[in-house]
Amino acid sequence: MIANGGVGVKIKGVVENATVGPASISNAAMSVWTDPAAVTRNVTMKGLFITGAWREGIRINGTATGVNIEDFYISMRDVPQTNDQLPSGITVLSGKNVTISRGTVSGFKTIPSSAYPNGDGIAAEKNVDTLSISDVSSSDNTDGGFDLKSTNTRLNNLSAARNYRSYRFWGKAAATTLTSVDPRNAHIWAGAGSEVVIDKLVAQSKTNALILYVDGAKSVTIKACELSVPVGTKLVYKATAASVVTLGKGCVLP
Repeated sequence: MIANGGVGVKIKGVVENATVGPASISNAAMSVWTDPAAVTRNVTMKGLFITGAWREGIRINGTATGVNIEDFYISMRDVPQTNDQLPSGITVLSGKNVTISRGTVSGFKTIPSSAYPNGDGIAAEKNVDTLSISDVSSSDNTDGGFDLKSTNTRLNNLSAARNYRSYRFWGKAAATTLTSVDPRNAHIWAGAGSEVVIDKLVAQSKTNALILYVDGAKSVTIKACELSVPVGTKLVYKATAASVVTLGKGCVLP
């Protein structure tokens, strides 16, 4: 399917026990778009191959319960968006029990400017409760590889490469292994009020990107680290002294 800047697949009304895909969608502004008034229950999006997206690959909105996104490839076109368009590979604006697994997102970028560089691989907002992401890679986005404001977030075996910040947390999240390669600013960023537990962080850099940028988080615990970064890299930056940071085995720098 070639959308020529429009919407590839629209989900409207009440949709239950349905499957979207397998399908190839190219050159769409919004490849799979859920109406804000839609009600979706037990919907699976499987085998979506999305290329040349103008703004978003998949948007989940409305009253969404039990949405599964799996076995996907999503990439943005080479032309970056303006900052007001907020490009993202997968955006989950609202919903409960959302699962994202086995996929790749890449290249969601805004035009370089003095403003904050938007553009996320996977983004979830505060109205998302119980989000699980497993076996997903996110690369070459101008902001977060994973930018997660959701609550009750579970992460397993994720990889982020060449983003501004690999992982951004704003809520409560627990992760098994997170791999971060060559971010421009930080491997892990934890914002105001967040509570984050990571079993293992694998961080590799050619630059002096921060390992952990704590920007008002309640607490961040990293139980184990494998670090391969240049001399002079800073391990932890805390914007406020009240944040509690606990680091385990291997979370040290020369």
